[in-house]
Amino acid sequence: MSGDVQLGRNITRREHQILLDVDEFATRYNLGHIRDLLKKAALIAHNPSDLAQTEGLNQEEIDIASGKDGEYRHGKCTPFQSRIVNSMMLIYLAAAVYGMAHFSAWTYTSGNQWHPATSTLESVALNAPDLGSALVGCWCTVPLNRAVGRRGAIFTAMVLIIVTSIAGSLEVWSVANIIQRFCLGVSFGVLECTIPVYCVETSPDHQRGRVTGAWQIGSLFGQVFVAMLKLAVPVSWIYSSISICAGAICIGCWFVPESPRWLVREGQMLAAFDSLRYFRPTGLLAARDLYLLHIRFETTGEVQSQRAPLLHLFTNPRASRATLAAVSVIVPRSLSGYHMAMTTQSLGGSSYNAIILWLYVTLGYTLALFTAIFTVALAADRAKRRKLLLWTILPMACVMSFYPVGWGFSVPHITGIAAEATLVVMYNIGQVPLSVYVAESFPIQYRDYGLAFTISMYHGSFAAMRVTISNLIYWVYFRYTFAVCNLIAFILAFFLMRETKNLALEEVPLAFEAPTRNLILYRLSVEIPYIFRRYVLRQNVEFLPFEDSKYGGGAISLDAE
Repeated sequence: MSGDVQLGRNITRREHQILLDVDEFATRYNLGHIRDLLKKAALIAHNPSDLAQTEGLNQEEIDIASGKDGEYRHGKCTPFQSRIVNSMMLIYLAAAVYGMAHFSAWTYTSGNQWHPATSTLESVALNAPDLGSALVGCWCTVPLNRAVGRRGAIFTAMVLIIVTSIAGSLEVWSVANIIQRFCLGVSFGVLECTIPVYCVETSPDHQRGRVTGAWQIGSLFGQVFVAMLKLAVPVSWIYSSISICAGAICIGCWFVPESPRWLVREGQMLAAFDSLRYFRPTGLLAARDLYLLHIRFETTGEVQSQRAPLLHLFTNPRASRATLAAVSVIVPRSLSGYHMAMTTQSLGGSSYNAIILWLYVTLGYTLALFTAIFTVALAADRAKRRKLLLWTILPMACVMSFYPVGWGFSVPHITGIAAEATLVVMYNIGQVPLSVYVAESFPIQYRDYGLAFTISMYHGSFAAMRVTISNLIYWVYFRYTFAVCNLIAFILAFFLMRETKNLALEEVPLAFEAPTRNLILYRLSVEIPYIFRRYVLRQNVEFLPFEDSKYGGGAISLDAE
């Protein structure tokens, strides 16, 4: 069978134009050595439903391109799977380092972080990591990613973690300690804005959830590891462990390819093909994705010379809707009460929350937590992001009614432990779809700015909440504030969050085509009555998808049953 796709049958005028475009594309970017492969890939992308009529494809390539054979074949560990595992291991280890450093920052103080600070320096030290993330770390991501790419940003953050961990292991005076924690927060912001994006940009569309879930799994592993160390070794040993692991990531990040979408945006097509070849099982699929990326970038004007300023997050219709959806689901997470569970001195805890540490080092609880996270990570590509998140918010609101704050409340000991355990589990489960959703919502020309703005809002709101709660700590009903915040978070997610699971990464902006007003009206007049009639009245009613309703206006489905 000839490798030239122009032979063997009469091609249509549209296909002829596609082949001419491929010739021009290959010539412009010095891709002549894969010209024939690009032609086959372009025809596959043009007519994916009739692959049998495409010249130059054997049966195995047809099965792979049509998805019948799958990317994981016969349960065997192919070289492609090994490369994916290597990439996920790097993500996992980087997230573990982040979790280790983050947990150490949480349990920094010798007293209760939610009591009023005894001095201004103590208050600044408590909030230094969040201020570093909100003011510097998140916004450093934009120039870092432009200058050195996703891998370079991860490398820079790990170097900063090494330096701050070494400084943290020393007995330094208070101002130097504030600077150390601020710089540690900068590294947090860079990692939070880079690793989830790297995950969604390198993973196949049908595996974005589980690959990005490795970020949350690794972070949880780092927290458990530090919790165990805190019970056995000095603090300096913990910082040494963090430095060693971060050093390993500094080396390992250069052994995996750069994000292909970042390379295409920068016009480095040959490097983008090599990267896609690493993350795809065959060269044909890599060439197909490269061609599709090129076409989508050219069609939408997402080229290297176009830079989207921060203002476009609020003026561009699709970007502003994505910003509203991302902020409305992630900012209430800082007000959920989870961080209070991680840092309060409750139920007789000592210098740090003894109950949380006990939960983390208890084998049964840890296994249950990891099992839940793994299950949700696997389900993130099957269940909908919105439903997974909504299922975790309401239990958190209920838990806050029984939460053992320990300041004048008569909460039974066992009930308090169960409340803390449930809160931690629900929060970590909800973080999996949330991290995927925020990273994939923004178009690539707005992605760095959008994620920087969203994560900075998260850390800024948490710092403001910590200062406010510490001043109102003797208000006897303050724990119900978190329950109300969770209810507000549920309402915002229900009305403003748009489903993105079934879309390719470049097609996600189509979910934000419909105006927000239409979306809210659809939820009120169609979805809520359907839920009431179906699950309360138990009627057999048919669900009306958004695109078929009068509010859809031809938009894609936002939340199909």
